[in-house]
Amino acid sequence: WSVERLAGRIAALARDPHRLRAMGRAAAALTDGNGALRVAMALAGTAQAGDRAVVLRPAVAEDADAILDWQREPDARRFARNAAVPTDAEHAAWMAGRLAAADNVTAIVELAGRPAGLLRLDPHGDALEVSILIAAAAQGRGVGRAALALARRLAPGRDLWAEVLPGNDRSRALFRAAGYADADGNWLVAEAPR
Repeated sequence: WSVERLAGRIAALARDPHRLRAMGRAAAALTDGNGALRVAMALAGTAQAGDRAVVLRPAVAEDADAILDWQREPDARRFARNAAVPTDAEHAAWMAGRLAAADNVTAIVELAGRPAGLLRLDPHGDALEVSILIAAAAQGRGVGRAALALARRLAPGRDLWAEVLPGNDRSRALFRAAGYADADGNWLVAEAPR
């Protein structure tokens, strides 16, 4: 291939918007658009829960069943804003919306290479709201605290807020152990280092 021949092919492509759109669709099908998030999570590294590594990875559609199973565990929604376990259809719609939105982080918490929970970061003014759900089988092992440490690494310049409803003493203790302080009402905050 010569430079002239390549330039001619590029010029011909530029004059064919139908083919250019088809190539764009084909290229988009090769990626999920989460490359930057994957890089950020890789840079966040690992945190330890005892002698086991905890990492975050972007949630994908194939995680929907595991997340719904975690939502269905006894006491999983006891202190949620909406205590009702979502139906299959409600969960599918929620998951599709999460994965399509560009303004949030929906991450799977992995313990020793296996899914162990869900961590979400959502816009909260200029800050981020943190939500965390650890599978019952992984609770009490330091996984939640490790996941919160990784969340801090993902958003080093942002304040992180968490709403912990009254009576949820375990979550309140988790967030306090991770450096969050009581704020307004049910809210706790971990201010970004200044």
